[in-house]
Amino acid sequence: AANADAAAALASVEAELAELLADVADVAAEVAEEAAAVADASASAALVDATEASLAASVVASPDPPAPLHIAMLLPYLLAIYIVTSKPNRNSVYSGLDHIVFPY
Repeated sequence: AANADAAAALASVEAELAELLADVADVAAEVAEEAAAVADASASAALVDATEASLAASVVASPDPPAPLHIAMLLPYLLAIYIVTSKPNRNSVYSGLDHIVFPY
């Protein structure tokens, strides 16, 4: 009877040990996920820092704002895009207008 009690106690301890090992494995997996998240966050932060440094260097290299783009410069482009995209079979219409507006 003592051997049966000892065997039952041993089986109970082994079951508890298996539960503890499963819990430890779960915690280890959570820690690994958190470590991966921290690594991703630090990589993102490094990318943001590099981008900010690049932008700062760009601003220092060219402190003057770019020349404004006048609407008169954009009109032929916008007209061409409208004709070509809204009426794909009318590319010749744009080429004719282009020849009229810019005869050279």
